[in-house]
Amino acid sequence: MDPVTVIASMAGRLAGQMLLTKLKEWRRPEVAELRKITEGVLHEVLTELLIGEGAESGERIDLVDRAQHVESALSPVLARKDVAERLLDAALAGTAPELGDLAALLQDQGTDLRSLGFDLDDFLRDVTARLRTQVMAAVKRSSSALFHYVVIGTLESRLPQVSAGDRVIGLALPPPRHFVGRDADGAHLRARLIPPSDGDTPRLQVVTAVQGLPGVGKSTMAAHLAHDEEMGRAFPHGILWANLGLGAKEQTRAELARWVRALDQEPDPAWPAAYLSSRLSAVLRHRRMLLIVDDVFAAAEAAPFLVGGRHCAHVVTTRQPAVAAAVASGRHQVYPLKVLTSQASFTLIELQAPEVAAAHPEAVRALVERLDGLPLALNVAATLLAAHLESGLSVQSLIAALGRDAQLLSEAPPPDLAGLVDDTSPTVAAVFSRSVSVLDPVSRLRFAYLGSFDGKPRIFTLDQAAREWAAIPAPDIGADKPRPEETVRTLVARGLLETVGPETYRLHAVLALYARWLLGNLGNL
Repeated sequence: MDPVTVIASMAGRLAGQMLLTKLKEWRRPEVAELRKITEGVLHEVLTELLIGEGAESGERIDLVDRAQHVESALSPVLARKDVAERLLDAALAGTAPELGDLAALLQDQGTDLRSLGFDLDDFLRDVTARLRTQVMAAVKRSSSALFHYVVIGTLESRLPQVSAGDRVIGLALPPPRHFVGRDADGAHLRARLIPPSDGDTPRLQVVTAVQGLPGVGKSTMAAHLAHDEEMGRAFPHGILWANLGLGAKEQTRAELARWVRALDQEPDPAWPAAYLSSRLSAVLRHRRMLLIVDDVFAAAEAAPFLVGGRHCAHVVTTRQPAVAAAVASGRHQVYPLKVLTSQASFTLIELQAPEVAAAHPEAVRALVERLDGLPLALNVAATLLAAHLESGLSVQSLIAALGRDAQLLSEAPPPDLAGLVDDTSPTVAAVFSRSVSVLDPVSRLRFAYLGSFDGKPRIFTLDQAAREWAAIPAPDIGADKPRPEETVRTLVARGLLETVGPETYRLHAVLALYARWLLGNLGNL
């Protein structure tokens, strides 16, 4: 009999013996695909060991007896449940099999390892490594029956308890410095998101949509939840954060890839968003994680992130009521985030500009009423007021000027700025305008050029900003221009940028709208 035929039959029988345990655990399609792969790997390895690459047909005849002897020795080895499971589980997990006590096990059953003619440990490790390669190639195909079983079976066992410093994955906002007037909101959202104390109690996937006006503090609320200690205990495997924004198609894949990279492996550049989402669904099946998707403009763009099992919960922030209704688990899971009260608004300015609030309380309260309780505008106004007082300028004259600016904007807003006025208020737009107008010329121009990130994520690195600013025509910016990091520090100090990571910054959507308007009106800067 031809040894090639003998080895093929032998590989089939040995593969069947290895998969006896999987027959009980897996369904027929998965076992069939895994058996085909296992049989192919065993055939390949045994052919190399017993025949070699250069043997002629005539030289193979005497190998039949040896092949039969090898099968008789390997068969009881691979039929052992403890051995077969070690090999298959290691192959599926991408690790080396634990073979430390294998020699003693086989010696007890009377297997003569020396008669094989090759090292059994090397053989088993080689089989495991090739199985892993072939299985991973198979699960990358959308038609593979193995996909969910392999990914779930190999990754759900890696459930690390994460430290507080490593809890948040993604470019999340830092914990808010001043969490004013939001304690009740935070408590309500925690109650909605945290699972029952009985961790085994089944529940439907929870998706809470936080909806509110631009600048009302939706991202800040999400950041508070992400860094909250009680939330950390409820979701011990961590918090995932994704930033979307307007026109998020490219950003969707980038954020999904970031999550896969952190939880699973380096994603293949060819993996589409749908595959990354499916992989995350498998990875998160038994994990307890909070998933936050910030600044969503279309429900379809949030859908790939709404993955995970019954132990996960989700927060989606959006300004649009229709999006909130579409992504939330139910009407009761839409949480309208209201503007701050007048007292909370005053307190927020008081915390950031205490001298101004103490010296001019009535003027500050009058301004607060016109800013409609929007924390973004209040933060920018506080830094503007503090800078005026520090420079020895009149705070009251500034507030009066803001009132005049707001009146002009309400009567005849520039066409490109009408959206900002409509989304917020004329006074908010006036605060942004004044805050930018008092910057030095270079910082003012560079802030406007941040508007060129339109259609791209509003989160960018210092290097990205520097490249954008390097394209500004030299005559417009002058010879003695500050370094990019100095401009960024200025913009952060004025509340016009937020820091989200090392040399990584966020331009709020409302401020991005104003920057784009400035960019289109450079002659007025």
